[in-house]
Amino acid sequence: MSLVVASIELKIPDNTAFTAYDALARMGLTAVADVKHSEIWVVDADALPAEIQSALKRTEIIFNPNKHVLRMLGSDHPAPGEIWVATPSRVHERERHLLEQAGLPRVRNVESRARWLLLDRRGDPCSRATLERAQDLLANPAYQDAFIA
Repeated sequence: MSLVVASIELKIPDNTAFTAYDALARMGLTAVADVKHSEIWVVDADALPAEIQSALKRTEIIFNPNKHVLRMLGSDHPAPGEIWVATPSRVHERERHLLEQAGLPRVRNVESRARWLLLDRRGDPCSRATLERAQDLLANPAYQDAFIA
């Protein structure tokens, strides 16, 4: 039984991150100098972590090798400078089924989150106060939950 947390990151320019950066700048968040965006996938299955990673890479609606890089994370919680946004009502039944088709036995749970990393001018993670202001733009409190380190 393994719980794997993977970040699916773009290796091509990310218009979503650029748009978020522009909006944060217009909100007056001058402490933010760069925004990175990726999708976090949390998979709980009866498999070794390497097998889960391989299955994620074979599941085309999650990972496209032409435009994505998969990076394994050591925690299922945000790191400094990060905001993770979850949509609790979203069900990942299709993704669970596709991961099983990709060879994973007994996938117990699949969850996803949007990951936002906000960096200051030095390239360091932004402060918690900055993240708390930014979460109002990056997560809709009506149906999403935002998690800050």
